[in-house]
Amino acid sequence: DRSWLGPSDTSGASQAWDPAATRLGHELDLQRQKRIESRAVASSDLLEAFGPYLLLRTLGRGGMGVVYVARSPREAHPIVAVKRLRADAARVPSFAERFEHECALALRLRHENLVETLDAGEIDGAPFVASQLVRGQNLGELALRLRERGAGAPLAAVLRILVDALSA
Repeated sequence: DRSWLGPSDTSGASQAWDPAATRLGHELDLQRQKRIESRAVASSDLLEAFGPYLLLRTLGRGGMGVVYVARSPREAHPIVAVKRLRADAARVPSFAERFEHECALALRLRHENLVETLDAGEIDGAPFVASQLVRGQNLGELALRLRERGAGAPLAAVLRILVDALSA
């Protein structure tokens, strides 16, 4: 379903790039990051201690794991993303092996268009990977907001995301 791209003309091209929408998106990114960082300071948001990391809030859940915003002991990266393999997934050998393989690869990869992996391993028998926290908004949330407003994503922005992703 490509309806979130918005109205298209007869040539199939989406609406033109809107610099005001890009600025608005950037401002929303900055506001969201400030909220994340201010929440990270409040100890009442602490979910649990996990080794050297303090898990502050759940960022997302997937088929194999849960990703948290966490406080890190690293001065260069005080707020990070920590992904832990779910306990039920860890009991399935193929999931555990896949997660371990993913962590090993992530530690070796270095590129300006990739999230930096900072740490990986096991803490108290729980496999995890810690990476830099990407500042910005959730693409799914952005698409939903655009759809609700009846607006489409500018073609230039969509193409830029695709080019960045494919060149990584």
